[in-house]
Parts: sequence; structure tokens; C-alpha cells
Amino acid sequence: MALRLGVIAYCMDARFGMEQQARQLVERLAARGVEVVVITTIAPRDLLKARAWTPPPGVKVARLPVTRTPFFETLARTFLARAGGVSVLYAVHYRCGVHAARIARHTGTPVVVKFACSGEHGDFKVMAALRGREAHALLATADRFVCIS
Repeated sequence: MALRLGVIAYCMDARFGMEQQARQLVERLAARGVEVVVITTIAPRDLLKARAWTPPPGVKVARLPVTRTPFFETLARTFLARAGGVSVLYAVHYRCGVHAARIARHTGTPVVVKFACSGEHGDFKVMAALRGREAHALLATADRFVCIS
């Protein structure tokens, strides 16, 4: 199978930094011929500053209505299977990394987690409180991590 990237990111329609980075990654990889499958959430109206993101031609997108429940992961796995599977899951934000790790338990797909934000409200500050919790243990199963400084 040619490289097929699965991207999991909340609110790809929002016009903020982490979402903008994820959109640009999808758009640039698709322009280079990489097959991309995106799993995102339906953005609340108050987060939309303009209009919904229009993915490049050929990019499959599932906008799921839920985030922090196992149902999200079940819907995501179903969508990935219907899309033909992916070579790797790229998760933006630690919470999406947790989803990707749970999905990988069922699919055996390698997981890359790109941590978002830093500082007082960033991923690492929040994750420091997760020691010994399921989320921390799941993140430890990821195959690779991306940290932008």
C-alpha cells in the first residue's frame, strides 16, 4: 500500500494555530501525492471565524459529533476501515493522541503524536497531572512524538 496518512485533529474548521498547522500539513502532503484521511470533530459555531475548511481534492474527511468518548473511536475506526485503512495515524494534541493509541490497539497502526501548545495551558502542563492515569499510559504507547519549540 502507498503511504496513506490518517490525521486525527479536533476542530479542523477552527482558525487557530494547531488546527491551521494540521490543515497545512494535510494540504501540502496531498499536493505531493500522499493519500490523506482526516478524522475531526464538528466545530461549534462560536469557534468558526469564517467558513468550514475545504479539504483538497481526494482527501477524505469525517467530521464526527463527539470527542471524549469511546464512541468517537468506534466511529473513527469504522471510517478508517471504509477509507481502506492508513499506514500511520498522526494525532494533533495529546487528547487526539489518546484516541489514536486506542484505535491502534485494534488496528495495529503506528501512531505519531504532535503535541500542541506549550506554557501554562499547553499539553505538557496538562499531561503532568496525568501520571499514572490511563491517558498517560496510552500516550506512552505511541511510536513517535513531534514537539515544536
